[in-house]
Amino acid sequence: MKFDHQIYSNNLFRPKPEIHFSPDENLLIVATPWGNRNSAKKAIQTISDFVNSSVDDPDFTSPFSIMSCISSLANHLRIAVMLANDTIYQEDNKNEYTTCLEIVVIMKNGPQISWAHVGHPQIFLSRQGLASQPISTHYDISLNYSEPNRIAPPLAGEFIGVYPTSNINVQTIHVHSGDSLLLLSRSEVPESFFGKQTSQLSVSSYIELLTNDNPGIPFWIGKLDF
Repeated sequence: MKFDHQIYSNNLFRPKPEIHFSPDENLLIVATPWGNRNSAKKAIQTISDFVNSSVDDPDFTSPFSIMSCISSLANHLRIAVMLANDTIYQEDNKNEYTTCLEIVVIMKNGPQISWAHVGHPQIFLSRQGLASQPISTHYDISLNYSEPNRIAPPLAGEFIGVYPTSNINVQTIHVHSGDSLLLLSRSEVPESFFGKQTSQLSVSSYIELLTNDNPGIPFWIGKLDF
């Protein structure tokens, strides 16, 4: 696994994510804080500690229910994000809202990858010969306040840490050698992003493509190669 990422900023605010990437653990965590940045570091530590202690332990005890309809790895990631949600809610937001997080956790096990996902970034599968495929998406609330020729400033629509529970999207897919996952935090995804000719671009080339589409929209993009 290889990971590259970059942020494009302008006068509109989109927070910079905290990144944890460990090729040895086959683990990527992207936590985007809307508020106290320490909450992102705290969530990453909570998730990383749980995943590393439980994934290879057949006798691990879960503080939450296990879902029989998803893979074992997906269950671990889901529980890890639930623990992070509980930690941020109890320690940062129970009495007064101070922060919230968008988060994605991705882990590879053999030919499979699983993820647990709340909010941005959206996830797209990039495979040679195919247009980029959206496999885990998010609706940016700013679109509620945007006009045809004016995109409103970014605004998180789904997040962890604000409520005792959270809406976590969990999935598992098979990947091929040479596949990539594109992670994009941007209010609008342009049509040009999905073309077959763009499916294997570098991060810097995606930066150029997206800024040419609309330089007024800030974004963060990452590319995870397998």
